[in-house]
Parts: sequence; C-alpha cells; structure tokens
Amino acid sequence: MSFRSRIAIGLGWGAAFLLLVILLGYINVSHVLSAVRSANLIYIPSCILIVLAVRILNAYQLIIAIRRQNVSLTLWRSFAINTIASFYGLFLPGILTAGAVKWYKLASESGKRAEAFATMAFVKTVNTVLIFSLGLLAVGLEGSAGLWNLSWLMLALVLGIFALCVMFLIGKHKENRECWLRKAPFRVPNRLLTSLQIALNALRQYRWLSPMDVIILLAVPLISQVLTGLLFSLVALALHLCIPFMTAIWLVSLVYFLQLFPTSISGLGLREGALVILLPRYGVGAADALAFSLLVFSFTVFFGLIGGLFEVREVLAQRSWIIAAQAEKTARQLKRL
Repeated sequence: MSFRSRIAIGLGWGAAFLLLVILLGYINVSHVLSAVRSANLIYIPSCILIVLAVRILNAYQLIIAIRRQNVSLTLWRSFAINTIASFYGLFLPGILTAGAVKWYKLASESGKRAEAFATMAFVKTVNTVLIFSLGLLAVGLEGSAGLWNLSWLMLALVLGIFALCVMFLIGKHKENRECWLRKAPFRVPNRLLTSLQIALNALRQYRWLSPMDVIILLAVPLISQVLTGLLFSLVALALHLCIPFMTAIWLVSLVYFLQLFPTSISGLGLREGALVILLPRYGVGAADALAFSLLVFSFTVFFGLIGGLFEVREVLAQRSWIIAAQAEKTARQLKRL
C-alpha cells in the first residue's frame, strides 16, 4: 500500500471518528443503546433478505454490462466480486474507492483493464442518475415544502447529466474516433492515450445494447432503491419509529450521495449526522435517528464481513496454486538432473 493510500485511509478514519465523537457528545449514548436493545428482532430476517436481493440484482446488472465487452461472468462470481468490494468499503473512504476494488477484480480476471473501467463507469453513471432521479421524485410526492425548491435545482442537474449520457450513447460517433487528448497542446504519454482510446471505444459498445438489456440495466437501480427504501421502513418499524415510505426512498438517495465522497469510511459520521438533522422533522428523536442509522449500517457490515470471507478464501486458493506451481517446477528441474 502506497504512502498516499495510507494517508487517505487515515484521514477517512479520522473524519469518521471525529464526526461520531461530535454526535455522541450531543446525544445521550445510553438512549441510543436503549433504542437498539428495544428493537423488534422479528424484522431482521426480512431486512437481510432484502439486502441479499439487492446485491443479487446488482450482480446481475454487472453481468449484463460486462457482457457487452465480451467478458463472461457467472452470477455467483459477480456476487462474490460485489461482496468483496463491500468488504474493502468498510475501511476505505467512499464507495468509489470500493468500486476501484471491483474494477481490479474484473480487470485481473478478464485481462481487459480499459473495458473493465468502461463498464464500471457506465454502471456507476446509470445508477447514480436513476437513484438521484427517483429520490427527487420521492421528495416531490412527499410534498416537503422545505426541500421542494432545492429538489428543482437538483432535478435540473440530474436531467442535464441524463441528457449528456443519452447524447453520448446514441451519438453517431465513429468506432475508432481519435482521442481528443492527442491534439492537446501538452504532451500525453502514449500508453495513457492508448488506454483512454480503448476505454472510450469500450464505452461506445453500450450504444448497441439490446432493448431487453437496456430495460434490465435501468430497472435494477430503480428496483434496488425501492427495496432499500423498504429496508429503511422495516428498520424504522423495528425501532418503533414512523418514517413514511416516500421519505425512506429519498433518504436512500441521500445516503448514496454522502457515500460518494471519500471524506469518511463508508459515509460513517456523515450519514449519521444527516439523519440526526433531518429525521426530527418526522418526530424522530436524535438518539433514535442515530440508532436507526447504525442499524441500517449494520447490514452493510454484515455483508461486508461475508465479502471478507470470500477474499480470504481467494487469497488462500491463490497461495495454494502458487505453491503447487513452484513444487511442479522444482520437480521438473530435479527430473532433468
């Protein structure tokens, strides 16, 4: 691990710790623990099944997207890669860094680094635009006057991004159009230019998606957000709270947005602070809001730890393969002697 990576991880942990200390200095910890202890555990199995369903949907979306790059991926392997990325996301700042882990796994297995990057960029863009759009729709349907004006500004931004994506995907670009950086006034390394050229061509492959693939790629983030909103509602019921379903939908978008920034570990502290500020308007106390946030995060930790088991299994299998290869090489050398 490089020095810069260690600094980034240290700053992320420091930010998360500082934000939690500030919150715990403002909120009575005993009230938070009391709220967690009083949770109705009957909802927990349903919550786990919902999170599992969301992760299976995301794994299937990745299969559809990477298939356009002539890379074959099984549902089990896609699920394992996503879960391993969640494991690293538990101690890396922001979900984009966890996405880098997912890219590394895909690139290592397929040998197509640029194509894997293009797939990750495409999927992340589609998911982000749709998650924000559905969140804004939920804000409008909920009718929160205090958030409505802000939602219009965000809606304009999201629609602009969506229009750019549509223009890029349906644009009549040539397959091997020259990268604009080749005409830049400054010198760009040829290796970087080649990688960018391959990535751009890989992105253009998504112009020829079949209608069914387009429906799947667009439906997965929408269904996932609705299911995650249902998860938020069930967690609220478990804590004897009343959070409207539309509120839960736009809270999912908010949590997703906060986790995009590499300023904290898995959004820890940022997520809790935002919910402590926003949920009191729905009659939820600060201690209950913090308990709600931590309980939601616990499901991320649960599946992240499963991803850790996947990663340990892969590391051990890789070491066994290396040892076996070295033993076979040694046996051949001895046989020649």
